[in-house]
Amino acid sequence: MAARLTTSDRVRPPFFCARGRSACPSFSASKLKAKHKQQLSKFRKHAAAGKWARVHGDHFDWWVFPIEDGSQPAFNVYADDVAALQADGAWLEEYRAGVALVLRAWGWDVATVAPVAPLASGMGWTEWDVRLAKIIRSLWLFQEPQLLAAVQVRTPLLLLLLLLLLLVLTSPGPRRPSRGT
Repeated sequence: MAARLTTSDRVRPPFFCARGRSACPSFSASKLKAKHKQQLSKFRKHAAAGKWARVHGDHFDWWVFPIEDGSQPAFNVYADDVAALQADGAWLEEYRAGVALVLRAWGWDVATVAPVAPLASGMGWTEWDVRLAKIIRSLWLFQEPQLLAAVQVRTPLLLLLLLLLLLVLTSPGPRRPSRGT
């Protein structure tokens, strides 16, 4: 499946909030790299110990999956910030590793583009669609078509399950015929 890297009227264009700026004034590459390295170390420690549920419990989206409009301005990226991070080959490999580890914790292997089988204890979808959206947005901004495609293959099933759950939870129950019938 080819990654969808194009925009449409339903997807915010890249760096939509930049207001003509090519670098985010609040962004700190050194801070992001330090936090990313620290978080990846935690992910690897949890994975090695088989404690996958601990991956889900941390708060890390801002520095592991940087986007342009996150709630932590020091980690928001615009076009020049992304280009600088992409130019750092070591960081870029660690970025990809972070994506792979979080998806693995959800039970998805991005290398084989298939479910992890059997699932280890603590692995599985957490229903955190916001995190999934941030991962997809970040991969799109960083122009990572192979990883983006691997995540998007999994996404329709996850979103379908979320939509079905939403329908069940918001269903008003059986419809009663109106009095006129």
